[in-house]
Amino acid sequence: MGCELLKNFAMIGFNKIVIMDMDTIELTNLNRQFLFRKRDIGRSKAEVASEFIKSKHPHIDIEWHNCKLADKDEEF
Repeated sequence: MGCELLKNFAMIGFNKIVIMDMDTIELTNLNRQFLFRKRDIGRSKAEVASEFIKSKHPHIDIEWHNCKLADKDEEF
């Protein structure tokens, strides 16, 4: 669901997107998450998703975090 929403946010014109995921890409992700490729296995999902969207929509300001939302303080 996250990849689909991320794609939609980029396509409808969001100017700033923050991606947060604490997981890494596994082989089982490739058949259901279209932003990832075999070469991405072992990398941070948030980082790879950010790179993919930025390559298609360079005007978008994307910030990514490899953690849980609960790890962030209230200021975030």
